[in-house]
Amino acid sequence: MSPLYIQNHDTGRLVLRYDLDTGRFAEIPADMRPEGTKLARGFYVAADGKFTGVHASSQGPVLFCNELCFCLQKPGYRIEVSEAAGANEFRLLQNVQCLVQVRYSAPEPTGNPFWPEDEKEFSDFFLWLKSGMSQAQFFRYYTQPE
Repeated sequence: MSPLYIQNHDTGRLVLRYDLDTGRFAEIPADMRPEGTKLARGFYVAADGKFTGVHASSQGPVLFCNELCFCLQKPGYRIEVSEAAGANEFRLLQNVQCLVQVRYSAPEPTGNPFWPEDEKEFSDFFLWLKSGMSQAQFFRYYTQPE
């Protein structure tokens, strides 16, 4: 299978080359993506020394954190985001077990005029992901035919 090229949530200048077969990944400048390759449906961020993101698959949205992958369509997954001054924390849980934990700094507001009421969710990948987990539209969008 060809690697996925996933766009960075915070900047269009970077992409993550992600090999689904091996779990190997590398962040590269967007202009270094091989000609003719398409961006995968998804986003990622770099935080806490980890690359965490979501991409579409035939089984539904897949959350990855470095080489770990979790199909969010399966029952029992829950996302928690705790916000504190200077240090937020993202957790992916399955039932009561914490599978992924990422500490990160809250991003600066972008001032986007298109989503002024959703400013935090627009600029914070982890809040956006948490919100998406409760929306059927998110699961439809991140489920692609084979």
